[in-house]
Amino acid sequence: MFCTKCGTQLPQGASFCICCGASVVAERSQTVSPQPVRCVYGKKETDTASLVLAIVGLAGSIVCPPAAPIWLVCAIVGLVLARRRREIMQTTVASSLSIAGIVVSALATCLVALYALVWAMIWRFA
Repeated sequence: MFCTKCGTQLPQGASFCICCGASVVAERSQTVSPQPVRCVYGKKETDTASLVLAIVGLAGSIVCPPAAPIWLVCAIVGLVLARRRREIMQTTVASSLSIAGIVVSALATCLVALYALVWAMIWRFA
């Protein structure tokens, strides 16, 4: 059985396409010729990468606040990868962790900048 929208081969009894998310229940009676398709959204590597980057972004900003801009970039990339996958799944753990990582990293960046400013003022007047 193949998806009528993208041509991806589907397991027997599938209700939705694992690649594009299209419903295949109503179209089971139609025969579609298979087409070579590169499925981007159905890959687990994207899920794993977005989850790892989200965790690194969140944990890194908590453990090492001076490097918060680096963790902020990790969290943003994790969110972008999670949003690509979101076309099929409305909410994912990776997108939630990425958003939390972005917020915590942004706060850590502001606190580090404030800390540096305070120290600069102290050394200037000392």
